[in-house]
Amino acid sequence: MICYLRMFVTFRVYKIGCEAEIHIARSAKINKLIVKNFKAEHNHVCDKVTYQGYPEVRRLSNSAKADVIEYSKLRAKPTLMKPLLRSKEGHEKIILGRDISNVRLVDNQMKSV
Repeated sequence: MICYLRMFVTFRVYKIGCEAEIHIARSAKINKLIVKNFKAEHNHVCDKVTYQGYPEVRRLSNSAKADVIEYSKLRAKPTLMKPLLRSKEGHEKIILGRDISNVRLVDNQMKSV
């Protein structure tokens, strides 16, 4: 008998319902990982630009978040913050105005607690 520990590794693509996935199981008998199911067909373009736009990739580092808070105290506009943050985080990183707004929102919520 082979005992399987099922691990589901799926990467969701926001709002487009991509069903690409990989299911991996661990075989206790041979002590190796086995690919149980693999669907490689995507219903969208898979490129660097799309990947860079994912929220997980856009997430700011702690030092960049601290900079946003400092710039906010100076009443700097998000459009002026974006180039400064890009130079610190890497020029290829996509930073949206809502990323800056989210940092401000969380900071304000932490202050009110």
